[in-house]
Amino acid sequence: MKKTTPLTYIILTLLFLTSITALVSAATTETFNVTASTMQYTFDLPQETTFNASLTTTNTIRVWIHDQNGSQIVNLGLVDKEAEFSFITNNAGKYYVNFENNLGNTVKVTFTYQTYPELPNDPLIPLSYWPIFAAITTALLGLIIYWICHKKPKTLNETTMQY
Repeated sequence: MKKTTPLTYIILTLLFLTSITALVSAATTETFNVTASTMQYTFDLPQETTFNASLTTTNTIRVWIHDQNGSQIVNLGLVDKEAEFSFITNNAGKYYVNFENNLGNTVKVTFTYQTYPELPNDPLIPLSYWPIFAAITTALLGLIIYWICHKKPKTLNETTMQY
């Protein structure tokens, strides 16, 4: 019978964890409808935060971003179908992403954004640390599985019997 090495268990565990962590995305996606009005998303961002976003729409809308002082950060103007934007915050505070629909019909918007550094309400383990976490967890799980599978049962000679 061929013996299974600890490396085999580590590789199998790594493949399992990789398949699970591949489902995790660092970006957040919101889908919503904008009727004949203005819709606003508010973000409380630290100074020097990079904010990357993209959006797709089913019709034309106006999109712009301003800070808590009312200063315009980004003006995408009229967006027809899709757009991308990015900015770095100069100051900590609230930033507003505005979606305005002056047309009579409802517009479906899919808004995807990502920040660096990640926002504080993100998961317990920031996504940037997932590779390190996965490697350590894989090594530990692989070694535990190897130890369990190759643990020799005690024989009668190896046990101490007390009377």
